[in-house]
Amino acid sequence: MNMKLINLNFKRWVRGNRLLVVTILFVFTAIFSPIMAYNAAKILDSLGSTVTSLPIPDETSLLQSYFKNMSQLILFVVVFLISSMTVLPKSESVHIFYLSRTKKGYRIYYPKILVGLSIVVILLILNDVIFYSILTLYFNELDTFNIVTSLCIQLLGFFTMTIVGVTVSIIFNSSFIGAALIELFIFIGSIFATYEWFKEWSPTTLLSPIDIFHTGSIESITTNIIISVLVIVVSLGIIGIKKA
Repeated sequence: MNMKLINLNFKRWVRGNRLLVVTILFVFTAIFSPIMAYNAAKILDSLGSTVTSLPIPDETSLLQSYFKNMSQLILFVVVFLISSMTVLPKSESVHIFYLSRTKKGYRIYYPKILVGLSIVVILLILNDVIFYSILTLYFNELDTFNIVTSLCIQLLGFFTMTIVGVTVSIIFNSSFIGAALIELFIFIGSIFATYEWFKEWSPTTLLSPIDIFHTGSIESITTNIIISVLVIVVSLGIIGIKKA
């Protein structure tokens, strides 16, 4: 893989302030998602809401809030940003720059995707650490193993959806289409989430693995994991054969 293109794309993330923006969004979500979920009743009461019987917040409700926020706004922003950095602009000079180095699409796209996904994975891990740290402030006893397992599964789901979104963006040469279709797919997934036949294979199940938090076992989502890995491989293969 061309290290010069990798370095160039990382510098573009830094100079364009994209790295700063996505880092702020990630950290903001990790901090305020559990805080807002835990203090929802107090917030509504301070606003004069008539709602008086909200359930007592627990680890499950905070995890659900965190997973929901990550799979909606944050995933959309991530797919859009990585896609905007990956899809070649219509500028003829930019095309000439890349095509003068190689005419094979994978040599152009893979370095861009590698940089974007590496940044996202690092930020996801940082986010999970921050989120878990906040949980320890609210709850004295935590099932650390189950929490970490569910966070790792969510990371795989997030990673899978990101690659699919970027692949769609490359195919249609539009960063917005990829991000929008992923959110549409997640919305459809939420509608059919109660149907076992859908829940047992869809990669969207991994975006909110609350069941894994309760059981600590990934046996029930083995098929989802296998399909997610296959989806990643197929997506990278499609990108690999795509002409620049």
